Amino acid sequence: MIDNRFALNECLGIGGSSKVYSARDSTNKDFALKIIRKDKGYSEDLSKNLVENEFGVMTRLGAHPNIVN
Repeated sequence: MIDNRFALNECLGIGGSSKVYSARDSTNKDFALKIIRKDKGYSEDLSKNLVENEFGVMTRLGAHPNIVN
Protein backbone atom coordinates (compact mmCIF):
# COMPACT_ATOMS: atom_id res chain seq x y z
CA MET A 1 0.00 0.00 0.00
CA ILE A 2 1.34 3.43 -0.93
CA ASP A 3 0.21 6.41 1.16
CA ASN A 4 -2.65 4.24 2.49
CA ARG A 5 -4.34 4.83 -0.87
CA PHE A 6 -2.88 2.65 -3.61
CA ALA A 7 -2.38 -1.11 -3.64
CA LEU A 8 0.30 -2.10 -6.17
CA ASN A 9 -0.37 -4.99 -8.54
CA GLU A 10 1.82 -6.19 -11.39
CA CYS A 11 4.81 -4.38 -12.85
CA LEU A 12 3.83 -3.05 -16.30
CA GLY A 13 7.24 -1.82 -17.38
CA ILE A 14 10.75 -0.90 -16.36
CA GLY A 15 12.82 2.01 -17.62
CA GLY A 16 16.16 3.52 -16.75
CA SER A 17 14.81 5.77 -14.03
CA SER A 18 11.58 4.15 -12.90
CA LYS A 19 9.09 1.29 -12.88
CA VAL A 20 5.39 1.43 -13.73
CA TYR A 21 2.87 -0.65 -11.81
CA SER A 22 -0.82 -1.25 -12.15
CA ALA A 23 -2.54 -0.16 -8.95
CA ARG A 24 -5.97 0.17 -7.43
CA ASP A 25 -6.99 2.93 -5.07
CA SER A 26 -9.27 2.78 -2.05
CA THR A 27 -12.32 3.52 -4.24
CA ASN A 28 -11.46 0.57 -6.56
CA LYS A 29 -10.35 2.77 -9.47
CA ASP A 30 -7.45 1.42 -11.52
CA PHE A 31 -4.30 3.46 -12.16
CA ALA A 32 -0.83 3.13 -13.60
CA LEU A 33 1.73 4.42 -11.06
CA LYS A 34 5.22 5.46 -12.06
CA ILE A 35 7.70 4.92 -9.24
CA ILE A 36 11.03 6.74 -9.63
CA ARG A 37 14.07 4.86 -8.35
CA LYS A 38 15.70 6.40 -5.29
CA ASP A 39 19.02 4.65 -5.94
CA LYS A 40 19.58 6.89 -8.97
CA GLY A 41 20.10 9.85 -6.63
CA TYR A 42 17.72 12.18 -8.46
CA SER A 43 16.85 15.36 -6.60
CA GLU A 44 13.21 16.08 -5.89
CA ASP A 45 13.27 18.84 -8.54
CA LEU A 46 14.74 16.53 -11.19
CA SER A 47 12.24 13.79 -10.35
CA LYS A 48 9.41 16.31 -10.68
CA ASN A 49 10.78 17.54 -14.03
CA LEU A 50 11.05 13.96 -15.36
CA VAL A 51 7.40 13.31 -14.54
CA GLU A 52 6.19 16.67 -15.87
CA ASN A 53 8.11 16.20 -19.14
CA GLU A 54 6.73 12.72 -19.61
CA PHE A 55 3.21 13.95 -18.86
CA GLY A 56 3.62 16.59 -21.58
CA VAL A 57 4.82 14.04 -24.11
CA MET A 58 2.01 11.61 -23.27
CA THR A 59 -0.57 14.40 -23.54
CA ARG A 60 0.72 15.43 -26.97
CA LEU A 61 0.69 11.81 -28.22
CA GLY A 62 -3.00 11.44 -27.49
CA ALA A 63 -4.78 8.11 -27.80
CA HIS A 64 -2.61 5.13 -28.75
CA PRO A 65 -3.21 1.40 -28.15
CA ASN A 66 0.12 1.05 -26.30
CA ILE A 67 -0.44 3.98 -23.94
CA VAL A 68 -2.44 3.64 -20.73
CA ASN A 69 -5.02 6.42 -20.46
